[in-house]
Amino acid sequence: MKREAWSPCCLPISERIMQTPRVTFIIATYRRVDALHSTLRSLQLQTCQQWEAIVVGDCCGPETGAMLHTLADDRIRYYNFPERFGEQSGPNSFGLHLATGDFVCFLNHDDLLLADHLDYALGQIAAAGADFYIGQAANGYQLAADASGAIMPVFTSVLPLQPDLVDLIKEDDYAFDPSSFWLVRRAYARKVGSWQHSSRLWRTPLRHWIMRAWRLGGVFSFGDRVTGLRFWTQNVRASTSLYDVETTEHQYMIKMMEARSVHDVHAFIAQQLQEAASKRGPARRKKPIGTRRALQKALFLHLGIDHLVVRSWFSRRDKGGLHKTLLQKRTGESISQPMDIDSLLKNPEALRVL
Repeated sequence: MKREAWSPCCLPISERIMQTPRVTFIIATYRRVDALHSTLRSLQLQTCQQWEAIVVGDCCGPETGAMLHTLADDRIRYYNFPERFGEQSGPNSFGLHLATGDFVCFLNHDDLLLADHLDYALGQIAAAGADFYIGQAANGYQLAADASGAIMPVFTSVLPLQPDLVDLIKEDDYAFDPSSFWLVRRAYARKVGSWQHSSRLWRTPLRHWIMRAWRLGGVFSFGDRVTGLRFWTQNVRASTSLYDVETTEHQYMIKMMEARSVHDVHAFIAQQLQEAASKRGPARRKKPIGTRRALQKALFLHLGIDHLVVRSWFSRRDKGGLHKTLLQKRTGESISQPMDIDSLLKNPEALRVL
């Protein structure tokens, strides 16, 4: 009889927690305490428990620390910036410096990972010998009531659609967003370096970072099943600030993950996706890469020339325009001078709350 290969993820939870973390989750957060709680619960429900979470508050109030204290999980460290940075690039760079896991994930504070996400992603990485893994996530754009009247999310689409990095050079900045469903070898992530602030970029900080990772020439691997959940449902509540509402749909999914098997949760999401696909009709076939796109890819990979940056420079487009708009929409703020992250890293423990 063939003996099953030993894996630390097969250990009892009490023993797994004592192991060196395989994955460091870096979670930038601001005000969304209810969503953050659900995100962290999705980590606690993972079948692979070898992880740590570095939560980086962007000048959060005391309610964030109070919620984290109730979780009573030694794998979660919480640092809080003394003033607002205004976007994820600073907290992500700060957390990357402190990470100790073999892999890192830049997890959004309002995205959820299904219970088998880590085990599946780590298996895909091992099979491909990959440096960078990109997982599939279901997108919830709608809300509905279940048979009991509880508000639930409705998942209608999946991203990324194609395992093709050439889409990185498109102007659309959302094909590989968010970073919640990536796993990157820590050594590789540090070669890529810190995230750049949006005020210096014509791309978003996320797209700029993953394009730099692509140009390093590492091995990329793609998941072929949904193991993450992204919620756009806050946009349904357009009458109030996006940061001033509780998102009960997150709690709905966590309760389901706590009460039902991984298989059942996958089946629930798959059924919603199938119903949405049947309403849309046959999927469009992906067009083969054209000559222009192939040239843009070659210029970037071999010479580091990003066609969008060139066009933006000639058209005198403002850097960081998208992030300025999002910040104003979400919190009503305008932050012109970002805080110096390097100065905070001289003594990061001074910012530690938990």
